[in-house]
Amino acid sequence: MSTQDIGNTTRQAEVVSLNQRYQSISNRIGGRDALDVIEVRLNGRSRFEAEMSHGGTRPSVTLFRDRNEDGRLSNREKVAIARSSDSSNQTLTATRLDSTATYYITVALTDSGESTYALTLRSPELFSTSQGNRHSTPIISRKRWNASFLNRTRQNLTDYQRYDFSRPDAVADLGRQGKRRKTVAQLNVDYGFESPSSIQRDYFAMEAWTRVRLRAGKFYRISSSSDDGMRFIFRNTKTGKTLAEFNDNWGDRSVRSEEWSQIITPAKTGRYDFYIQYYEKREAAVVDVSLDKISPTGRVRTTALNLRNTPSTLNNAPVDVLSRGETFKIKRRVSSTKDSVYRDWYRVVSDDSRGFVAANANFVDLVGEATRAVVLGEQQSDGPLVPDNSSRPAQPTTGGTGVISSSVWITADDRIAIRSDKTISGVELGRVREGTQLSVIETVKEVVISMASTHGIECG
Repeated sequence: MSTQDIGNTTRQAEVVSLNQRYQSISNRIGGRDALDVIEVRLNGRSRFEAEMSHGGTRPSVTLFRDRNEDGRLSNREKVAIARSSDSSNQTLTATRLDSTATYYITVALTDSGESTYALTLRSPELFSTSQGNRHSTPIISRKRWNASFLNRTRQNLTDYQRYDFSRPDAVADLGRQGKRRKTVAQLNVDYGFESPSSIQRDYFAMEAWTRVRLRAGKFYRISSSSDDGMRFIFRNTKTGKTLAEFNDNWGDRSVRSEEWSQIITPAKTGRYDFYIQYYEKREAAVVDVSLDKISPTGRVRTTALNLRNTPSTLNNAPVDVLSRGETFKIKRRVSSTKDSVYRDWYRVVSDDSRGFVAANANFVDLVGEATRAVVLGEQQSDGPLVPDNSSRPAQPTTGGTGVISSSVWITADDRIAIRSDKTISGVELGRVREGTQLSVIETVKEVVISMASTHGIECG
């Protein structure tokens, strides 16, 4: 790194993640800015080395462990102090460090004057898990990124079904979750053209996971940019059961490729284990993933969409009808306890209207996002499908018969309304069940039918 403004407290500290072979920092201190604080992430390593050269007044270099995580560095939390090798160079070495702990390096002037320094930080080992040493794999907090690595071959690199991360070639603590404001978790790893220690430079796989807390009905976006492929899994924290799996970003790619994203919404509030699997083919090795809370915008994709006071079609007349292309803000997803056909609903705000619309991918598009939000913890269902024939020109029809199909149900009592007018605001004349045979009088944009003595329009 070049000369920069490095923080003076643990909260402002420059963060250095030792994913590469070494990291370098250069800066000038003195006067009112006589202290630099650097947060060091060991990423599964237990040995740390620092070398510093300086010009001007000699600064002190100290390694601290924030044992009580209060953000204050006391004399009792000192781990190691740099020793002078000559008049302008110092070295610091610390071993048997806790890879799950938070460490800080301070560069400070105790006397007046100024100093220009160049600091090189190394953590030469990644925990290697040889066959006879697996029992000593370090325990990493579930609130951090736990990573395991496998050496692969060109032939089996992308075959994730044969990955066995219970027998890794190396493990690592990749640092804190990255939780911040609307960001639930974030992982950013850049090995450049290198790889973790003990892992070959090309053809390796990584699995990293952390435990996150998600709220029922809220929406979260997974977004990723990587070099090369990535896939994502959510699992039950107690049983390990897979709740959702996303594999469509699994393929050779670079950070210049289009960003991948997917929206999820949990069925229940609670904790979930969020897994990332990644493979590196050749050259650059980069992982950039974020899980963020969002408020998506919906857009009507069908001819008309009913807005209702409660999440049900049963005995619940629409309070408004939204037109094709109309947009609204989705506040949350809810499950209906009354409607056995349409169980998933969105609570929405549209202009001055508030209410519920059926959360069906045939009715609603998520603007700028995936076609639909995937529900964690429940079998995904869009309910009965309503054929979208809007692109087909209506053909005049006379005579003939038709049979009501189960594919057009939009109500909870499994019946279709017969109305006096071709719009949904027409007076309901009756209701018909699946299999009812009807005489088709004429087809325009809607279907005009007759049944016994009742004439009307089917507006399913």
